[in-house]
Amino acid sequence: MSASQILLRFASVFTAAGSVIGVVASVKIRRVRFLLREGSTARGVVTRLEETRVAPASDAGSTSRSVGTTVY
Repeated sequence: MSASQILLRFASVFTAAGSVIGVVASVKIRRVRFLLREGSTARGVVTRLEETRVAPASDAGSTSRSVGTTVY
């Protein structure tokens, strides 16, 4: 078997594996986007409710719109 045939088979294997991984990733991304867009419902009972005020320097994850608001 020549070097070019070995490289061709090697490339074919990686192309097929990459294609499979790409399809699986695409399906997962579509599922996550659908969940974020449509949401999900759950039934439950509220047992406790705490009021918290978002401070300007409370955490790095807060946006400028959420600073100074009340969350539960």
